[in-house]
Amino acid sequence: MRRQLREGEFDVVTVTPISIGVVGPLIAVLVTIGALWAAAATWHWVNHNSSWLSAILVFPLAVLLAGRTWRWRSRKILVTSQRVLHESGVLRRHTSSVELIDIVATQVDQRWHEKVSRRGVIQLETAAGTFVTDRLRRPDALCRVIEHQRQQLNRYAEAHLDRAGELSDALEAGLLSNEEYDERWRHLFGPDAPRSDG
Repeated sequence: MRRQLREGEFDVVTVTPISIGVVGPLIAVLVTIGALWAAAATWHWVNHNSSWLSAILVFPLAVLLAGRTWRWRSRKILVTSQRVLHESGVLRRHTSSVELIDIVATQVDQRWHEKVSRRGVIQLETAAGTFVTDRLRRPDALCRVIEHQRQQLNRYAEAHLDRAGELSDALEAGLLSNEEYDERWRHLFGPDAPRSDG
């Protein structure tokens, strides 16, 4: 996921959602192995052909379990200094994101039984709509991280706007030349930032 980061953006936390669709195949593999072991102890024919029976009965379930596990482990929720990203997909990667600056409200959504197990989803409200995460462990903790990063970004943006206002006032008052203004503007907002004279 680092390849998705912009210049100056950095990771804050990465979370893997709760596994979905893994428990069923895992139980099926364990039950099948247990049944084969019990049958091998009882019947000679099963004991004699246990390798073939394992290949026929256990191997497909093991492949299904591996595929589901791989797909689950490929899902990530990443909070950076600027965005919340959701990445998924095994062979084809799909990434969606929401800018922290665009988030107007955060909310943890939990069913009654999820409050006990401390699981749930996070809903991020933006002007464009609602961004909903996968089901997570400790969604309240991740929600606090998102809120903290959002406040940090807002403070940073406000400080830059105040500084830009000071530069414009100094230019208008004749305290800065156009060259000095341009240099300080590029230092503040980056070399490609368009100039604003107020």
